[in-house]
Amino acid sequence: MTENSAPYSNFTKALWANGQPSIEMIEFDYSKNGFEDVITLLAVLYRFEKPNIVTTSEKYMTTITINDEKVEIDMDIWTCSIAFESTQLRDEVLTGLQL
Repeated sequence: MTENSAPYSNFTKALWANGQPSIEMIEFDYSKNGFEDVITLLAVLYRFEKPNIVTTSEKYMTTITINDEKVEIDMDIWTCSIAFESTQLRDEVLTGLQL
Protein backbone atom coordinates (compact mmCIF):
# COMPACT_ATOMS: atom_id res chain seq x y z
CA MET A 1 0.00 0.00 0.00
CA THR A 2 1.42 3.36 -0.95
CA GLU A 3 1.06 6.64 0.88
CA ASN A 4 -1.59 7.80 -1.59
CA SER A 5 -3.72 4.67 -1.82
CA ALA A 6 -7.31 4.44 -0.57
CA PRO A 7 -8.83 4.42 1.97
CA TYR A 8 -6.23 6.54 3.75
CA SER A 9 -4.35 8.65 1.28
CA ASN A 10 -3.12 11.38 3.62
CA PHE A 11 -2.42 11.67 7.32
CA THR A 12 -1.60 14.66 9.45
CA LYS A 13 -0.61 15.21 13.07
CA ALA A 14 -3.29 17.03 15.04
CA LEU A 15 -4.73 17.56 18.50
CA TRP A 16 -8.24 16.77 19.71
CA ALA A 17 -10.09 19.63 21.42
CA ASN A 18 -9.02 18.22 24.81
CA GLY A 19 -5.34 18.38 23.77
CA GLN A 20 -4.90 14.68 23.05
CA PRO A 21 -2.35 14.03 20.28
CA SER A 22 -4.04 12.55 17.24
CA ILE A 23 -3.77 11.58 13.60
CA GLU A 24 -6.36 13.05 11.25
CA MET A 25 -7.05 11.31 7.97
CA ILE A 26 -7.60 13.44 4.90
CA GLU A 27 -9.23 12.19 1.67
CA PHE A 28 -10.60 9.22 3.60
CA ASP A 29 -13.32 6.69 2.74
CA TYR A 30 -15.93 7.93 5.26
CA SER A 31 -17.84 4.66 5.41
CA LYS A 32 -17.97 1.71 7.79
CA ASN A 33 -15.71 -0.15 5.35
CA GLY A 34 -13.15 2.66 5.48
CA PHE A 35 -13.29 2.66 9.28
CA GLU A 36 -12.83 -1.12 9.39
CA ASP A 37 -9.91 -0.86 6.94
CA VAL A 38 -8.05 1.45 9.34
CA ILE A 39 -8.66 -0.93 12.24
CA THR A 40 -7.51 -3.89 10.14
CA LEU A 41 -4.31 -2.11 9.14
CA LEU A 42 -3.56 -1.21 12.77
CA ALA A 43 -4.36 -4.80 13.85
CA VAL A 44 -1.84 -6.13 11.34
CA LEU A 45 0.83 -3.58 12.34
CA TYR A 46 0.36 -4.04 16.10
CA ARG A 47 -1.01 -7.60 16.28
CA PHE A 48 -4.25 -7.23 18.18
CA GLU A 49 -7.69 -8.75 17.73
CA LYS A 50 -10.19 -6.59 15.93
CA PRO A 51 -12.21 -4.71 18.57
CA ASN A 52 -15.95 -4.17 18.75
CA ILE A 53 -17.09 -1.11 16.84
CA VAL A 54 -19.69 1.14 18.42
CA THR A 55 -22.08 2.42 15.78
CA THR A 56 -24.46 5.33 16.27
CA SER A 57 -26.55 7.22 13.75
CA GLU A 58 -23.74 9.77 13.41
CA LYS A 59 -20.44 7.96 13.94
CA TYR A 60 -18.30 4.86 14.38
CA MET A 61 -15.90 4.54 17.29
CA THR A 62 -13.73 2.03 19.08
CA THR A 63 -10.94 1.88 21.63
CA ILE A 64 -7.87 -0.32 21.29
CA THR A 65 -4.60 -0.74 23.16
CA ILE A 66 -1.23 -0.33 21.47
CA ASN A 67 1.98 -0.66 23.51
CA ASP A 68 -0.04 -0.47 26.75
CA GLU A 69 -1.65 2.84 25.74
CA LYS A 70 -5.33 3.47 25.09
CA VAL A 71 -6.02 4.58 21.52
CA GLU A 72 -9.40 5.95 20.45
CA ILE A 73 -10.54 5.77 16.82
CA ASP A 74 -13.46 7.97 15.88
CA MET A 75 -15.15 8.64 12.54
CA ASP A 76 -18.17 10.67 11.53
CA ILE A 77 -19.22 12.01 8.15
CA TRP A 78 -16.60 14.80 8.29
CA THR A 79 -13.54 13.39 10.04
CA CYS A 80 -11.68 10.24 10.91
CA SER A 81 -9.11 10.51 13.65
CA ILE A 82 -7.03 8.38 15.97
CA ALA A 83 -6.28 9.83 19.42
CA PHE A 84 -3.37 8.75 21.61
CA GLU A 85 -2.22 9.21 25.18
CA SER A 86 1.27 10.27 24.05
CA THR A 87 2.84 12.07 21.12
CA GLN A 88 5.51 9.36 20.99
CA LEU A 89 3.00 6.61 20.16
CA ARG A 90 1.15 8.91 17.75
CA ASP A 91 4.36 9.56 15.85
CA GLU A 92 5.23 5.83 15.79
CA VAL A 93 1.80 4.89 14.44
CA LEU A 94 1.90 7.71 11.89
CA THR A 95 5.20 6.39 10.57
CA GLY A 96 3.74 2.88 10.31
CA LEU A 97 0.66 4.06 8.47
CA GLN A 98 2.72 5.94 5.92
CA LEU A 99 4.87 2.95 4.92
